[in-house]
This record gives sequence, structure tokens and C-alpha cells, in this order.
Amino acid sequence: MDVLEHTDSVWEIVYGPSYTRAPQPRPAEPDLTRGGPHPFWAPGWEKHSTWGYESEPSGQTHLYAQLIPNQDGPDAEPRIWITPPRHVVQNVDELADAIAAAIAPYEPVAPPAVVVKRWLTVRPMSWG
Repeated sequence: MDVLEHTDSVWEIVYGPSYTRAPQPRPAEPDLTRGGPHPFWAPGWEKHSTWGYESEPSGQTHLYAQLIPNQDGPDAEPRIWITPPRHVVQNVDELADAIAAAIAPYEPVAPPAVVVKRWLTVRPMSWG
């Protein structure tokens, strides 16, 4: 909550996030030192979908995603798997590209990869 004083001496109480306190900086990239699973915050997919990275015995590391629409429930099999050998994803940008292409048929408007990357890396403000 903030209290604002306008130039005409009117005071206003504003409920919601603070406008005078700067938000805590968020990392631009997820912490890939933790393998996961990490949440995938896409609207309509955020309840059960996850992503992360796995290390193979050969020392190679790849990212993966298991995407489950909210209406399918927590026990459902993922509708979309982003995993080797079909997808060998090395970084978050490549993962966002693969997810954007994979979820396009499920969405009324296909999200661009830059939006998908935000769903991978930035927690929605409304989630605190």
C-alpha cells in the first residue's frame, strides 16, 4: 500500500504493490546449477509443467521440458516432451524456441520464443 499526495493537495491511498519501494532484482537467467525441476509459468500450463537440465554419463548436459496443460491434471502424462534424441537443447534460448513451436497448436495465438523464455525464467509478479 502507498499513500500519494497529488499537486492539488489531494491524498490517495493506493492498494497493491508498492510504487515507492523498488522491486528486488530478479536474475536474467535461471540458476542452472540446480538441475530442476523448475516451474514453467505459462498461463494454462503453469500448474503441472516443469523443465530443467540433465547430465548424461558422457558429461553432456541438455535441457528438457515436460509440459502438461492445467486441465489435464497432475497425474496426466505430459502432452509435450522436449527431450533428446528429438530435441537436444543446450541453453534456455533454444529451449524457449522448441517450446514455442511445440505449444503453438494448443494456443489460439502462438507465443513468440521471447515470451516463452520469460515463462521459463521470471516468476509472475502476481505470485509474489
